[in-house]
Amino acid sequence: ERAYIITDRFVYKPGEDLWFKGFVVSSGEEPNKPKSEDFFIKLLNSKGEEIISRRYPVMGNQTSGRLLIPRSFIPGRYWLVAYTGWMKNQCAYEAFRKEILISKYYDKRFLVEPFYDKDTYHAGDTLNVRIRILDQTGKPIPEVGFEYTLGSFDHREIKGSGNTDTEGFSTISCVIPESEQILMLTVDIKSRKLSGDYTLIIPAVT
Repeated sequence: ERAYIITDRFVYKPGEDLWFKGFVVSSGEEPNKPKSEDFFIKLLNSKGEEIISRRYPVMGNQTSGRLLIPRSFIPGRYWLVAYTGWMKNQCAYEAFRKEILISKYYDKRFLVEPFYDKDTYHAGDTLNVRIRILDQTGKPIPEVGFEYTLGSFDHREIKGSGNTDTEGFSTISCVIPESEQILMLTVDIKSRKLSGDYTLIIPAVT
């Protein structure tokens, strides 16, 4: 089995909630039916010391929840580590790791709202997704340039760029690649007023 995590963002302030979505992929004849019923998440500091440990139920091959970043946390780099009950039998280095940053200051955040032209995509289908980029208050961000990538956790196969219109909308079109893993669309903005990235799950059959 393999465990993966997507978080709502990369940078957090002490006292904020970290929202996440976890995925489990299994090898064998039924990759969408994991053997495990438990999903474990640990938060480690830069020294590798365990700060938070939680267990969540796996429904299908997914789980979701939140972690509260304690107000007493010292700003710095931390690591989220995820694994399933079945993965306890595997090498510890196969656990999923994601770096996050805890800081008292960070750049303005943004959200990406997708509007897909299909409910489900298969390999070879053309993805036409109309996105709207919003600030943290829900207001559209007009006329901002962005770059995007589409691919799996391990490999980003498609890259491109675009600009939002006066109402914060833009359209991304590309062909869905073949993949055995969950496909993601990541939108990255780097400008004087805004910086960061936002990841969406593509509703594709893998």
